[in-house]
Amino acid sequence: MQDPMLLDFEHDPASARRRYALCRAAFLLGAVGLAQLGLSCMLEVLILFYRDPGLVRIAKSSWWHWGVGAPITWTTFVSAYLLWGRWRDPSWQRRAGLLLLLNTFDLVTWIIQNNRELGLRIGDVGHPWLRMFLTEGFGWTEFMLFGSLAAEVANRPGTDAAHLLRNGVFALSTLGLVLCGATFLSATDWAHRWPLVPRRIDPGLFLLYYVTSQMMMAMTTVQLVALMGLGARQCARDIRSLKSDDSMPDLLVSRSETEWDNQGGRSWK
Repeated sequence: MQDPMLLDFEHDPASARRRYALCRAAFLLGAVGLAQLGLSCMLEVLILFYRDPGLVRIAKSSWWHWGVGAPITWTTFVSAYLLWGRWRDPSWQRRAGLLLLLNTFDLVTWIIQNNRELGLRIGDVGHPWLRMFLTEGFGWTEFMLFGSLAAEVANRPGTDAAHLLRNGVFALSTLGLVLCGATFLSATDWAHRWPLVPRRIDPGLFLLYYVTSQMMMAMTTVQLVALMGLGARQCARDIRSLKSDDSMPDLLVSRSETEWDNQGGRSWK
């Protein structure tokens, strides 16, 4: 994709600064939410490996649920919203729009799961098996979209870090998505029809899938946080560059034009 600034803002640096500032905020918010997601995944893995009652109490505590779990959904949703519509490039718009749609699904799912704590009376919407795999599958897709958008901004000529991180995110996310889909197809009791329910499977195999998925998700979030940090840093550089361009005098402006600007009109003497 062409540099986004060149698409829209060659003659409007003020608008470019605003949009780069919003992108920077989006990447920083997304990095915070994804870092918390990685922390949550690692806690789940530690609990499964060590069976430590203290870790279980932390995972089930209200402060962990509202202080770590809830911000994951909200920060990534706001991040996706801020990225949507930042540039007119059709490719950016499609990816950012899909990212916002998937994060909206996550937000609605989170509200349904926490409706009692939020004082709502939604009731049981059913389909827990399907919703679990949809949430995970959408999560892997969101990783790829976040990584693609962050790399779009962070990748500049002569810098390979963003490209390498993006490739790592795409590789792990693709593998995670394939593993999620294969597990869903093989573990679902298709003879039951609707609603979909799991069939009887070896608990050890499903536990192995869950641990593998959580570890892969944690590794992916580490790379994504670094990539979004690069995107935020590049946005800050672009903002400073645009400010310096504004402060540079126009050497092509004649003295008479300068006098016209200062006096509010042109002198025809």
